[in-house]
Amino acid sequence: MRLKGWFTSGATNLRVIAFSLDGKYTENAIYQKLLDLGLLKEEDRKKQSSSSFKFELPEELPSVEETLKTLAGALESLKVSGLEKNDVFRLRCIITGAKVYKDLLSDYINYRGLEAELLELREKYVEFSKKTQGVSPK
Repeated sequence: MRLKGWFTSGATNLRVIAFSLDGKYTENAIYQKLLDLGLLKEEDRKKQSSSSFKFELPEELPSVEETLKTLAGALESLKVSGLEKNDVFRLRCIITGAKVYKDLLSDYINYRGLEAELLELREKYVEFSKKTQGVSPK
């Protein structure tokens, strides 16, 4: 019962819990499970959805190296003895996020490369078409 342990240790943000469960469950499913376990009441939903947390989009995407450094830092931090459950939970979220980001960034870079190759091939095709338009077949 990871959910019950996390929730009772102070991890009460449904979005964070859903993220830490690798997106296997929706916020609504987690909320319903917390209701079923008696850890939440129906009126607690309004409290759950109100958050003052805001984030800004970065100008540049962090590199794979920066992401791996973040991952390494979080892993090193887990070696510290006496961490509170909230700290461990937060570090786990950072580790999961770094792993997902690295995979998505890798896909993005691959797509950008494929896109560049397609544009180059398109230009070559147009040039080839122009050259062969005036040539009659033998």
